[in-house]
Amino acid sequence: MKLFESNDGGGAGEGGTGAAGTEGNTGAQNTPPATPPVDVTQVAANAKSDMLKSLGFEDEDSLKAIIEAHNKQVEANKGELEKTQGDLTKATKANADLTTNNTELKATVAALKAGVTNEHLSDAMILAKAYIANKDNPAKTFDEAIAAIVKSNPGYTGSTQVPAAAVNDNLGGTGGQQQTTMTDVEKLNEHRITH
Repeated sequence: MKLFESNDGGGAGEGGTGAAGTEGNTGAQNTPPATPPVDVTQVAANAKSDMLKSLGFEDEDSLKAIIEAHNKQVEANKGELEKTQGDLTKATKANADLTTNNTELKATVAALKAGVTNEHLSDAMILAKAYIANKDNPAKTFDEAIAAIVKSNPGYTGSTQVPAAAVNDNLGGTGGQQQTTMTDVEKLNEHRITH
């Protein structure tokens, strides 16, 4: 085998006569039979058409139409989901507002039943909510909380009489006093030293 042998038909090679193409080879024996050229585009189109038909689609446009319809449905569902979530948010807020209003009304009713005056109503309600929120207090309802508040703050009911127990608890009294009026307490406060 010769690697650099030139077969350009010129000159005489080994065993050759020097004429082009006359080396004893007619050329027809090594050439495969002629096949028509393959159109790759046509083969791809046929394969795509066969695949679409196997999936139940006539052509590419019918598949695209189904995909577009599906995408529109997904978008519509997203809109519905967002609308539903918005409605849920509104309902949750309305529920929270109603719960707050219900709590306010329960506190108001309990305070009014206990005889709290209008000028002390908001203070009594705030204290009642704090009593109920504080787990250390025994009050579980607004009625119980307001009763405890009125007991420690009898002035909320408009009473001018302060029970001795309230004075003893608040001012460190001995319990031997009979009844101290609100004016007596105010007189004591006048002489109190403030820091």
